[in-house]
Amino acid sequence: MSIPQEKQAVLSALAHKARLTHEIFNQVPGIRCNPVQGAMYAFPRIELPPRAIAAAEVPWGWARAVLGAVGLGRTRPGRCGAGQDESWSL
Repeated sequence: MSIPQEKQAVLSALAHKARLTHEIFNQVPGIRCNPVQGAMYAFPRIELPPRAIAAAEVPWGWARAVLGAVGLGRTRPGRCGAGQDESWSL
């Protein structure tokens, strides 16, 4: 495979994954996501029922609990999160 062919194959695979990510997020009730572009970042919007929001002890407390339960990290834009304090917001 030539370099231009390999480049096209990689770009096509990435475009397919971007479309797939967008489609899968938008299939989940209560989640909307704009098309994935650029560096393959997805920014899904999660819409919670008003009762779930009212039941949260502190703003975003539910999200921190879910992220911690599944082992996902959180960070502020531009930070890697290594060695930083736990007072960050989502």
